[in-house]
Amino acid sequence: MPAPVFAPVRTVEDTVPELTLARDILRWTARHFRADWRYAPEQVRILARWYAIDAEGEFTYTSGTLRRLKGWGKDPMMASVCWVELMGPCRFGGWRADGSPKGVPAKEPWVQIFATSATQNTNTMSALLGLLTDETIALYAVDLGQEKCYATLPDGRRCRLEAKASSYRAAEGGRPSFALMNETWHWVTATQGPKLAATIRANAAKVSGRYMEITNAPVVGEDSVAENTLYDFQKQRDGKNRATGLYYDSVEAPSGVDLGDEEQLRAALLCARGDAVWVNPDRVMPEIWSASTTEDESRRKYLNQTTVAEDALVDPEDWGRCEIEGRDLRPGDRIVLGLDGGEADDSTALVAMRVRDALCVPLGVWEKPDGPAGAGWQVDKEVVSDAVANAFTTYNVVAFLSDVAYWETYTAQWSEKYGPKLLIRSNARSAVGYDMRANQREITTENMAMVGAIEAHQLLHQGHFTLRRHVENARKRPNQYGISFRKESRESRHKVDAYAALLLCWIARRRLIESGKLKPQRAVAQLTAYEGY
Repeated sequence: MPAPVFAPVRTVEDTVPELTLARDILRWTARHFRADWRYAPEQVRILARWYAIDAEGEFTYTSGTLRRLKGWGKDPMMASVCWVELMGPCRFGGWRADGSPKGVPAKEPWVQIFATSATQNTNTMSALLGLLTDETIALYAVDLGQEKCYATLPDGRRCRLEAKASSYRAAEGGRPSFALMNETWHWVTATQGPKLAATIRANAAKVSGRYMEITNAPVVGEDSVAENTLYDFQKQRDGKNRATGLYYDSVEAPSGVDLGDEEQLRAALLCARGDAVWVNPDRVMPEIWSASTTEDESRRKYLNQTTVAEDALVDPEDWGRCEIEGRDLRPGDRIVLGLDGGEADDSTALVAMRVRDALCVPLGVWEKPDGPAGAGWQVDKEVVSDAVANAFTTYNVVAFLSDVAYWETYTAQWSEKYGPKLLIRSNARSAVGYDMRANQREITTENMAMVGAIEAHQLLHQGHFTLRRHVENARKRPNQYGISFRKESRESRHKVDAYAALLLCWIARRRLIESGKLKPQRAVAQLTAYEGY
């Protein structure tokens, strides 16, 4: 049997933009870096994307994250970028006669390197030391110390590079043209990492500077800078973020890899390493199999896969295996609806689930925008109501459960308008209104059943990014009836409303099947009760 070959999971297409400063940068590095330095082909493409510009010469991206497996070479790669940002052609300087962009040095080069430990800064500074030729050191009058470096451009401008402490107070007042944030999965609240990151971003914005994070895959639920940047990228990809200048480049092995299967593991490591041929699977596999290495640690470090917090409700791998291509809702399909409504801070989600195969499809997720745009924001309830009306017009809606909190008026209107069309009612008083707070027993038991169905891959979805984000945000909430769900904390920005709407769909479908009101020719098989815990 041939060895397995896995396709990598990428966050960006592995292509090269037409307009980029990378060509000038590569010529500069070829001239000024030592002969033994070579970019891997993948790294060349990363440079091309990071230095992509538009037709006006503006950068496509103002910030970035490079996420790769341990040993890929993130520190040396970004050390080379630090030299480029300090002395190289890293800014747009006009157009040549042939229409290609010309790169020039930054106007006021000031490069800062940040980490939460002195060891991390030492790794990057050590990588810096070995890159430049003696001729380049002389040409630019490079004075490189352990934590600071000064240089002079040919036109006399002075440049500085410094490795900074992890204190956000120490970062105040900087005006970096480029900042590097090292291993941001370590940047958690306990180390004041989020405050440091916010300070760096604000400092760079003052001078139209850019910044880049390098990291391994974060632990979901730790609220690290790396996790929050991933969250921002997911919102950008969903079209939920007004800011669109984040470059997030990650390559990981696909989910479902059996770490105990030697052939699968080797194929997964080859997949995740990309062009980093110096990462030897035969050397890494014993580390993964070591009793001192947990499975979560192995997946994060060596397969570049995000891992979940201990209290995560749904394993992302299980959710990923529920994704199915080629299926979609069609007009006239028999569906149930679930709506979890917020008002200001919380999100509002309307989810549909097809009765015959449990295919779930978000019909709308309304989220508070990040930043100033979110000040005073409230969901437009009429827009949500229009989405509900469109669902009833397009599909054969046979059950609809909506949480009543903040939406009492609308649930009453929907009950009156749509109740006669529904095969089952929420309760004796309302066809649609469902009080999630007052129905904790059912919420809890059905939550466990739905998680079990996800683990058994009997709930289907299309890979919708926002739904996935909300599902992965859900945490276990033990109570007297079993395991319910909650968000990370009361004030957490990691919302779970789409998960709540999905659960309401699940309850509606379950009730419908058990009611016996489906026509025999359209009936679905009785669900198996999965406890999930």
